[in-house]
Amino acid sequence: MKLLKKIVFIVVGLIAVIAIGLYLFLAVRESRSKGGLVHQDSEYVTKVAVDKILTDIAWNAVSNPGTYFGGDSTDTTSDSKSSRNLGISIPANVYMFALKDEEETWYAWLNVENQEQLQAFVQAELSIDSIGVEKENDFWWINGKDNRVVLLGDSKNVLVALSFDKKEKKEAMLKIWEGRTTAMVPIKTLTDFSFENTADIEWKQKANDAGANLSFKKGMITANWSLSNDILRLPLQANVRELPPSNVLNVYCQADIRPFLDRYEGRLQRYNIPVDTLKNYYGGYMDIQWRADDVLQTDSIIAYDYDENFNPIEKKEIREEAVPNILFTFNASPHLASYLPEKMFYKFYKRIEGKQIGLSTDANGKNEFPYLSTDHAFLLSYTRNAAAQRHLSWLSQFDRVEKVEISGRGGEVSNSFNAEIKLSDYGIHALYQLLK
Repeated sequence: MKLLKKIVFIVVGLIAVIAIGLYLFLAVRESRSKGGLVHQDSEYVTKVAVDKILTDIAWNAVSNPGTYFGGDSTDTTSDSKSSRNLGISIPANVYMFALKDEEETWYAWLNVENQEQLQAFVQAELSIDSIGVEKENDFWWINGKDNRVVLLGDSKNVLVALSFDKKEKKEAMLKIWEGRTTAMVPIKTLTDFSFENTADIEWKQKANDAGANLSFKKGMITANWSLSNDILRLPLQANVRELPPSNVLNVYCQADIRPFLDRYEGRLQRYNIPVDTLKNYYGGYMDIQWRADDVLQTDSIIAYDYDENFNPIEKKEIREEAVPNILFTFNASPHLASYLPEKMFYKFYKRIEGKQIGLSTDANGKNEFPYLSTDHAFLLSYTRNAAAQRHLSWLSQFDRVEKVEISGRGGEVSNSFNAEIKLSDYGIHALYQLLK
């Protein structure tokens, strides 16, 4: 009995020592990460809580060993790399920043442990040969396809740029690099960016209440964010159509989009979007439905047979195809219907009723729904069912999403949004489900 007690005390003591050691280790990493460098003129900063995410996944693995460790132990992949294999030091929190009027490009400043390993990893991931590494003086460059991923580094640090556009990044990155001794400052010194440390990913804008956070939980992803009225104006009370809850997808939005059109006019015009026409004639309301049952569409195609002399004989064939039952409706001046194409992946039938313009893949689809008053001026609701499986099966990651609910409300200064995404396995960490 005494021996058993000693064993229990020893085991409990070891567990306590390991737990305390782990806590102190993570606390030190957390404290050091507050010295992470961002640009002093950052307009936006995003914090990715790396240690928090990994700790949550580790605890989830302990309670679900069959899911995490039940596979073939001999099946190892090159994707399972430590930060040392990457050639960089990953802190407890990674801070990314964007500069004013350059929201499409986000930067991260990281410490380099082995620049040869880092270059080799990036070359492999971006499918770039050794010629893709450009060297100038004491630093080097790697440009990804279309300039969407660019790295500028030396043996100690690397500046990573992730972008949505294809613009040349070299001049902007060199400016940051050359001014790094004065312009790059610890995140803890910028009082405009104080993070609550409650979410896995947090985003903030300088001198503005606008912000966002996202968390990966067991079987779900939650998020909330605010959006300034300078970009989009949702009303405090909205009149929206009551859409059938049986639909695969329901989206509605009542909003004044003119601030958005003014702010991004140049970019929208590059895609031939008639900004001035939308400002003057769009009625401020739209909704989208993807209904549960498919519809049949027919199309004629030209085929060829051959006669006995092998001369081609043209003939028409009627092809019938089951397509998603989609209905897009918005309020606008009727003449805007002329801007809308009749075929976008599928054939769409136009229907104009007063100031309501409808586009539907169903030639005989009903488009009469009552309006109701609500404080949710925006809603997106998706439910995975048989129709979704038929048409979205090629998106393997999205096939794990069971339900999506996003709602938005208007405010005096900004709009607030909330989102919840439920995945197929309710007990497993959401990020692990998406990446496995």
